[in-house]
Parts: sequence; C-alpha cells; structure tokens
Amino acid sequence: MTTPAELLRAADRLASGNGTRSGTPWPRAAAFLARQAIEASLAELWSRRSPGMATCPARIQLICLSAAGLDADVARQTRHVWAALSAACHHHPYEVGASSHEVREWIHAAARLNEAVESQA
Repeated sequence: MTTPAELLRAADRLASGNGTRSGTPWPRAAAFLARQAIEASLAELWSRRSPGMATCPARIQLICLSAAGLDADVARQTRHVWAALSAACHHHPYEVGASSHEVREWIHAAARLNEAVESQA
C-alpha cells in the first residue's frame, strides 16, 4: 500500500515539475494524489482512534477530526483543502483549472495533516 507521504511526494513532483502550465493535466493529477493522501491519512487516523469511522463518508470523517484530538486549525484547513482538491479533480470546461501554485499549497496542507496523524502514533 502506498503511504500518504509517498502520495504527497509524487503529487509535489507533478505540481512542481515541467508540464504544469495552464491547460495541462498535471495539476489535476497532483490534486488527485493529494486528495488520496488526505484520505489515506484519515484511514490511518481512524484505524487507531475509532475503526468504525472508516465506513463513514469522507465528509463525516473530516467533520470529526477535532474530536480525534487533532489541532483545530489543522482540522479546519484539512476540511477546506479536501473540498478544494475534490473540486480540482473534476474537469469543468467553463472553469479555469487550479494552478500548480494552488495545488502545491494544498499538498503542503495535506502534509500537515499527515504529520499530525503520524505524531499521534
């Protein structure tokens, strides 16, 4: 299984590498990987804290982050970033896609969640 840290490294390479100009698929691919990293971090957290939460939808898991002992700022930022990444993962021809800079900021926020989950181990 790929770890959240590995997913984040791959996302960061895609977002910061060549081919991230507007109109290319790389920022979207990086967004997919970052969202997967958040979801993998959630799975790791809930497997330790409350295994039954793993069966709940991601939105419910995100709402309960503060109750799991995570810093309120990390929990709030993670909810925001997960929603932004979810929107960035879907192509809408009438919208401008996320920039590589935006995606990199979201990757850093996902990394903060991963660090917070790892520190609870």
